[in-house]
Amino acid sequence: MKPIFLILLFFLSLKNFSQEILAEVNVDYSQIQTSKRSSFVELQKSLENFINTTQWTKRNLKAFERIQVSFSLIITEQIQNNTYKAQLLVQSRRPVYHSDYFSPIVNLTDNDFTFKYIDFQPLIFNQRKFSGTNLTDVIAFYIYYILGADADTFRQNGGKEWYEMAQQITNNSQNQDFSGWSRTDGIRNRFTLVNSTLASQNTPIRLMMYQYHRKGLDIMHENQISAKKNIGNALLSLDKLIFSNNYTQNYFLDNVLQAKNNEIAQIFSGGEPAVFPIGDLRNLLHKIAPNYSDSWEKLNK
Repeated sequence: MKPIFLILLFFLSLKNFSQEILAEVNVDYSQIQTSKRSSFVELQKSLENFINTTQWTKRNLKAFERIQVSFSLIITEQIQNNTYKAQLLVQSRRPVYHSDYFSPIVNLTDNDFTFKYIDFQPLIFNQRKFSGTNLTDVIAFYIYYILGADADTFRQNGGKEWYEMAQQITNNSQNQDFSGWSRTDGIRNRFTLVNSTLASQNTPIRLMMYQYHRKGLDIMHENQISAKKNIGNALLSLDKLIFSNNYTQNYFLDNVLQAKNNEIAQIFSGGEPAVFPIGDLRNLLHKIAPNYSDSWEKLNK
């Protein structure tokens, strides 16, 4: 029995350390009248299990290295017996070296999410083709987008492979009976998000995310003044966007600053004073992201 036990223990430990995502899922169905409470409870469990046990990449991560993710699925309408309309809130965060702080990376809302779900139906995802239900396709899209965003904060251009996986899911989902996948589905959709992220004119945003985290937040424990200077200079590099595209309609930029605006305000409104042109940064942020003016006004106050 001992050899069998050791073999079993090996495979169990391999599974425990092979997944990349540590997700919490919440399904809110309070907006619809239904007697199928158990169905949504099962959906929540199934989604959480699907996300947390799927090996999304070939990387082997230890438990503390897994990306912390939150999905909030708010059911807003039951269109047919097994078809639902929903709002999906997606968030992820990454740890900062030598601290107990987690920095927000992705914080976005998908308001164009319709899916099919049959009670206790297995959740299956195939990278090469559309599922037919839209449920696992959308979830997998955001998982790969999160993997890309997280990787970009650790290595310059590190997320390219995972963003391209999200883009492939978008391509698989064209000409289906579900919206949110096409450039014609409004100005904020999955197609626009991933293509905007991979667009060459938005390379400065991705480079900023790397410098902001690896050369800023991750060295904050060593030298707060240098870390703030590096973060400030990384943000100031976004002035390149003024000359390359219409930043006021840049979905990728807006999502980045949606996640980071409160953190930026906290960094530059306390602690050691920043030794770089904070006024220039405030003016730039007001210009490229006026929606978050309340945060920018806190800089160096």
